[in-house]
Amino acid sequence: MPVSCEGARRKSSVLTPCLVSSTPKCRAEQEIRESKMQRTGLGVVGRCSRMACSWMTLSLGLAAAAHAEGLAVAVSPLAQDAIKRVELTGFVSIRGGKIDQDDVAYVNKYTDQWSFSKESVFGLQINTRVTDAVNVSIQVKADGGDEPADLGWAYLEYRMRPELTFRFGRLRAPVFMLSNVVDVGYSYPWVQTPYEVYGWVPFSRYEGVDLRYTASVSQLDFRVNPYLGTTSDQSLQIGDLPFSRQSSQFAGIDLQATWDQVNVRAGYSKYRFELRDSLWDEFVGQLLDGKTYVPAVPPFSDGVKMPGFGDLVNSMMVEGVLQQLLDNPSGAAALGIAATPEQIRAEQQSLRDQYAQFSAIPKMNGKQDASFAALGINWDDGQYLLMSELSRSKVGGLYPDVDSGYLTLGYRFGNWLPHLTFSKMKSTERRSKKPQQMTVDESIWRSRPDSPLNLMADGLSVYSRGLAVIDSLAQPQQESLTLGLRWDPSTGIDVKWEIFQVRPKSNTFGFSFPTLMVENVGKDSTELTDAMLPDPARKLLGYRIAIDAVF
Repeated sequence: MPVSCEGARRKSSVLTPCLVSSTPKCRAEQEIRESKMQRTGLGVVGRCSRMACSWMTLSLGLAAAAHAEGLAVAVSPLAQDAIKRVELTGFVSIRGGKIDQDDVAYVNKYTDQWSFSKESVFGLQINTRVTDAVNVSIQVKADGGDEPADLGWAYLEYRMRPELTFRFGRLRAPVFMLSNVVDVGYSYPWVQTPYEVYGWVPFSRYEGVDLRYTASVSQLDFRVNPYLGTTSDQSLQIGDLPFSRQSSQFAGIDLQATWDQVNVRAGYSKYRFELRDSLWDEFVGQLLDGKTYVPAVPPFSDGVKMPGFGDLVNSMMVEGVLQQLLDNPSGAAALGIAATPEQIRAEQQSLRDQYAQFSAIPKMNGKQDASFAALGINWDDGQYLLMSELSRSKVGGLYPDVDSGYLTLGYRFGNWLPHLTFSKMKSTERRSKKPQQMTVDESIWRSRPDSPLNLMADGLSVYSRGLAVIDSLAQPQQESLTLGLRWDPSTGIDVKWEIFQVRPKSNTFGFSFPTLMVENVGKDSTELTDAMLPDPARKLLGYRIAIDAVF
């Protein structure tokens, strides 16, 4: 039996289109509420940036001016009409969390200390109705960190017919079911959308055009939304860890259908990325090929090269030590090495073969083709809640190909919504074999405890293990289980608590990045030696809380 509009507003805590009632009036009201929420954005927690605070002050001033009654100064009819055409909305989400590990940073956000800065966000939107058919929407948002405020979107909307709308400008990319409201914590049950799915969004906005066609057949409402555009100089990330800068050209389609309390969404998009300034390529390149340092004082004005992994294996070990042992057997005896020439030649070939797995690590920079596909369902009858999405991403080069998904079940009683979410992501293997830590013939390299060759064997172990660890970051796999509780004390405000457990899989880090590695991103590889060597965590336990509001 359909829930009344008033009851739906009171019970529903997941504001997605047409999920709470089959009546046209209720769906229309729900669409208006969702539209208002999607037209907002700017982030602050505890303190705000200068730009964020300025926007907050401006928004409060405009809101007061627009809605004040009994003004002492007479307002002209033209000014009154202009004020009526401007709608100011906004949202704020204050989020914090911590985990029980001190050597990893989960999604580059959570550590073993409570933090409320990296995920908190404040948003503000001005929506102006120019004519009955033309609308202009601008959204500004900022997070609680030190980054400046960001123009989330700015577009012109033209309603060609009641069922057909054309938009152009800066738009939100509709990659997943909640892409349009991913910053609006009030619009979903969790503290944050599941990272296993939403951690793979290649970008959040684009410059381009889209069409929105809506229609109804009996009790089935549907929307078709093709889009086309470009991006320029945006960050491409794994979780929240930046890997490179990207520009792209793409096209896609977003399909949604609603029947009674069920909403189904499917999307597909194709991309052509141009990746540059990859921290991954720079870092791996330094490890493999070394780096030339140019001190400012003589006698090193021409530069001094720090040898790389390739220099160690090929120049020093294969063509250096081992070849000398073949050419000068007496040297082998002096080092206590009893290996035969056949053993030495076999060791040369073994080192070459093992090194090949590292030299074949794919690059990230350059032109890469990509595709993203997603399928989602949301059922909400005002008491029971079911949400689920499946996604598949494929990107050329090194950036991970990932299959991911989540399932959320919830039950409302009064203003409370307890819920349980299982999420999973799996990197689909593109290479037949992952790099493994290199091994050596102990009878050659560790013939005596005081042998100088021990240092080379140790260096080989450090380099190869470090590169294997780095490579595993590009093959993330994990599962998570989240138990959460949402409380709506008043209209437009919620409070959330969550406890979650994450289990990285297949000896990868998942999104549990080593802390020292995160802290040294962008620095010379020589400073990251210690950070490359931790073993992946078997599991971690975390806690999150949030307060969300819309206005």
